[in-house]
Amino acid sequence: GLIETVTHPVAGDMKIVKSPIRFNGQGPAPARSPSLLNEDTNDVLSSCLGFDSDLIEELIAEGVIGSVEK
Repeated sequence: GLIETVTHPVAGDMKIVKSPIRFNGQGPAPARSPSLLNEDTNDVLSSCLGFDSDLIEELIAEGVIGSVEK
């Protein structure tokens, strides 16, 4: 079916809709729970916007962006 249960670290078990899109007969990637607030911030800033780690740390220190302890 299109509905799958995933476990979120804060919200617990959640029902989500799986992607109906298939490429070359392959099924979708395994579902995962939504990210926590700020969990992907560093990855997005570095990989999509080209920010280096020093700039990201500066933005965190100045309170411009949040961060999550990993």
